[in-house]
Amino acid sequence: MLGFVYLWYDKKRKKFYLGSHMGSLNDGYVGSNHRLKCAYKNRPDTFKRRILESHTNINSKQLLQREQFWLDLIKPEELSVRYYNEKKFAAGGNIVGMLSDEKKEQHRNKSALASKKYWENISSEDYKQRQINAFAGNNFDRGYMSNRNKQLCSKHALIKFPDGTEKCVINISEFCSEHNLNYGNMKSMLRGKRNSCGGFYGKYL
Repeated sequence: MLGFVYLWYDKKRKKFYLGSHMGSLNDGYVGSNHRLKCAYKNRPDTFKRRILESHTNINSKQLLQREQFWLDLIKPEELSVRYYNEKKFAAGGNIVGMLSDEKKEQHRNKSALASKKYWENISSEDYKQRQINAFAGNNFDRGYMSNRNKQLCSKHALIKFPDGTEKCVINISEFCSEHNLNYGNMKSMLRGKRNSCGGFYGKYL
């Protein structure tokens, strides 16, 4: 497949952006960095792109390795200052996707706690604005959205209790709360990545 490593230069802000892309040189791809894309959209005439290397037969993993080679040449103190790049990590902007399963689970749990804390402390004015922006003006209350998300995201699982009895569980999150179990560990167990969770066994149906 076609792929290349590129370097953008913003003449107005005198900043660079380094990245890679699977595709042709003229398919219109700019980059994955949000600030870069916004700046380019507003003033494309102030940007100039240089192709550092291109390949006619390369896969995505090999291309990321080539991007990483060039990223390693950037000094840490230049990130977000001289470069639009905020990390020296070739992952197409998806840092979480490159983490281990354990780190992914920690990230999800941390994000869930942060979201819960945000909604518990949001002001009435901010909540009304979120209704307009996120819910298109519909008067959905928090309870409605929470129940709807539980229905959409829940999976059926057959769980075996420590005493040997079995139960078909529809919502894993609620089950973990009822039995004081770690939600992340329970999901890992149901996926077959752990032997048990707090003495419980089971699998997704």
